[in-house]
Amino acid sequence: MTTPKIEVKKDFNVSAEMIYEAWLDPKALKEFIKPGDIVEVPNPVVDPRVGGQFLFEMHVGENRLPHKGEYKILDKPSKIQFTWNSSNTNNEDSVVTIDIAKTSESSCSLTLTHELLPSLESRNDHKGGWNNILKHLEGFSLR
Repeated sequence: MTTPKIEVKKDFNVSAEMIYEAWLDPKALKEFIKPGDIVEVPNPVVDPRVGGQFLFEMHVGENRLPHKGEYKILDKPSKIQFTWNSSNTNNEDSVVTIDIAKTSESSCSLTLTHELLPSLESRNDHKGGWNNILKHLEGFSLR
């Protein structure tokens, strides 16, 4: 049985290195890890090393939704892979892979793949969330 997965892509007019670093920098993450317009992540915690953990507590009004995981691959500037665990993955690990391809010295293409999702509903929710996150990352990277 195959599990649902997502693949979303986005081009950026900044270097692959800048996009890679943004995914591991708490100040940057605070600005773009927003799967919805009313979501805030005021204090992202990251230990950016293979085996290191992260915690993004997403605030939606009064609700606190922890998203946590472990970094599995950190291959600067082309690949980041981590587990992703939240209530929307039934609190089980799914896997997110971010592939960053340099298209020039000042541009790149990002492909985000999210695998091992527990249901089609979870896939659909995450697809919208990841698309919004990449939209916010683009806005952040242009500042």
